[in-house]
Amino acid sequence: MLTTLIAFALVSSSTGLEKLVDAQVKEHPTMGLSVAVLKGGVVVDSCYRGYADQVKGVKVNANTRFRLASISKTVTATLVMRAVEKGLIDLDADIRTYVPEWPDKRVKITMRQILGHRSGIRHYVAGKQDAGYKEVSSLEALNLFKDDPLLFAPDEKYSYSTHSFTLAAAALERVTGKTMPQLVREMSAEMKTSSLQCESLGKDWPEDRSHHYQIKDAVPIPSGRTENLSWKYAGGGMESTAADLAKYAYSVSQCKAVTHASLQTMWTDPESDGYGLGWGIEGSIREHSGSQQGSNTYLLIDTAHDVIIVVLSNTAPSSPGALAKKVLAEAIK
Repeated sequence: MLTTLIAFALVSSSTGLEKLVDAQVKEHPTMGLSVAVLKGGVVVDSCYRGYADQVKGVKVNANTRFRLASISKTVTATLVMRAVEKGLIDLDADIRTYVPEWPDKRVKITMRQILGHRSGIRHYVAGKQDAGYKEVSSLEALNLFKDDPLLFAPDEKYSYSTHSFTLAAAALERVTGKTMPQLVREMSAEMKTSSLQCESLGKDWPEDRSHHYQIKDAVPIPSGRTENLSWKYAGGGMESTAADLAKYAYSVSQCKAVTHASLQTMWTDPESDGYGLGWGIEGSIREHSGSQQGSNTYLLIDTAHDVIIVVLSNTAPSSPGALAKKVLAEAIK
């Protein structure tokens, strides 16, 4: 299989992007990969490699949807800021104002702390099963971690937590009266990026959704039983095409999805820990990576050059961040 994949990747390339992608796939064997480069709101280059479904021979194309993994956190932060703009959420209010089901930890936890990974709520821990295989609500998903002690007092330090974003989702759903899938679909339709949505696993697997693979002995193989991501829709349960994700990022960067004030709030790093609210921050770069079952992803916005790079893979691990930065360097020459 590896020989076949590499042969598929090393096709004749005529663009700088294709050469970079081919080199990436040669170094990091990958079942399927999609890359989009957006400048000034327009997708100016794209590249697809490998298979969305290797068994059926379905190749990756412009319409292939990939799991976004933790890039989902940027979307949740955007939805929260839209709720803030409507007066539905106060970033500095006690989260129990919106989710009284959250147990009293004898300290105040705020939405600002949650979105900035400074709440003290744990991430995944070794030996504790957090994955799920049935549809659950955000409130039900709180049961996975709500009774665990905080790792530290809120605002004491930065500690990455996907679970904390489930608490944010519960608050969003309470104040809007809508589910996370509904909120994401509505925003996606507004931005004309219909493939940006929470993953929904029905009886049939749509042909435009990529299957999931992992690396074993340097060869991509199926990753096994598919997790139901409803337990972490907000922190890692969304999907999209590369182009639609880039268009979503552009809408955010141009204050079309949120106001300028909301953008500044998300994209400010007051604690100098490399993270704002739902977004990684480094100089003029705004970014987020993602990794989970059958997914390794990277979203990068270069605000200085108005360039957005998206790399989506259905194979973990596949080092999409390294490729994104090489593509950026090529794009801003």
